[in-house]
Amino acid sequence: MIFARFHNKEKTSFPDIDTDIASSGLARVQAYLSNKYGADHVAHVSNVNTITPKVFVRDIARSCELGGSKETAIEVGNLAAGTIPKDLHSIKDAIDKLPMFSEYCNRYPAFDKYKEICGKFRAWSTHAAGLIISARPLIGLIPMRKDKDGAWAIEYDKKQGRR
Repeated sequence: MIFARFHNKEKTSFPDIDTDIASSGLARVQAYLSNKYGADHVAHVSNVNTITPKVFVRDIARSCELGGSKETAIEVGNLAAGTIPKDLHSIKDAIDKLPMFSEYCNRYPAFDKYKEICGKFRAWSTHAAGLIISARPLIGLIPMRKDKDGAWAIEYDKKQGRR
């Protein structure tokens, strides 16, 4: 293993060292950890999903029925989202830097009107394989939620704290 990835001058965050487990064995690992340390000491890791520009455009088009019908709105949303590169993270940047997207904003002012929604919290999801193990029971120690399968997951945004 090359450790330069973990310790170098350009890296500003602490190193993360983990163990990858095949998805086919994850349930067994979680059961083992829950039995060994106690179910209240083990939880899934949550992911915070935010509203990206492409998602924003599709959602606004659909919810405002841009173009006059649901079918047309889906088409408008997909076409407008297609003008936005994946690496662009701001609707303001899309409006300012992308002439094709600006044309959609001129035709459908809702994109500009609701632009503050972009980048906001959308939903929690459960990390594919992330598990937390604690020496103390997690409930009451950190924010928790039940995921769609009824398993405990931490509800903590590493950048902003609890949502």
